[in-house]
Amino acid sequence: MKKTTPCLYIIIVIIAAFAFSNCSNSSDPAPTDIYLPDFSRNWVNNANPDDQFFFLNAPSNQATGTFTGNEFTGGEQVATFEGTFDHSKVSFKLTFLNNSPGKTYTGTMSGTGNRVLTLTSAGQTLVLKQQ
Repeated sequence: MKKTTPCLYIIIVIIAAFAFSNCSNSSDPAPTDIYLPDFSRNWVNNANPDDQFFFLNAPSNQATGTFTGNEFTGGEQVATFEGTFDHSKVSFKLTFLNNSPGKTYTGTMSGTGNRVLTLTSAGQTLVLKQQ
């Protein structure tokens, strides 16, 4: 019976190292969010086209920032809001003009041409589409 040479052991170790180097590790950093939001133009509630959101003073061409805005239903202002964004993540607090309890929405913006904001508040979803 022949003896296995040390070269064979080295080759096996190298192959094993390459095989395991592609395995994922839970300590790997999360992917970087490089999304650049665009709050320009009008935004319409996907469930009700008469419900419009106008983002005011949101900085353009910036990955993070703050904004204020107004919500109009049927041409009448019903609420104001203020919030923040960090790349694709968006959050704002809606304050109703009739003194109803306010709502805080959080979610993400997606798309590049006509963007979409998918938000939730207390389990309810609000989808806004850029017009």
